[in-house]
Amino acid sequence: MSIHSSFIGMFAAIFSSTRCGFQRYRRRNDWVNVLTAGVVAGAAFGAGTRNWKQVAGATGLVCLLCHVAEDSR
Repeated sequence: MSIHSSFIGMFAAIFSSTRCGFQRYRRRNDWVNVLTAGVVAGAAFGAGTRNWKQVAGATGLVCLLCHVAEDSR
């Protein structure tokens, strides 16, 4: 198992647990949960870099775009 696949798995775990937690807390399944989970997961990985705000923002945006694309099918 390479280092990259462990990062992907950890990102997926953080994203999924955050999204499900927000969905349960807000009692809604919408884009806000996805965006928030993307930002939290991005911030968790970006915290080790110098520009964690940029990583969190970009990750939240990408997750939101993926959610929109998934809902449009």
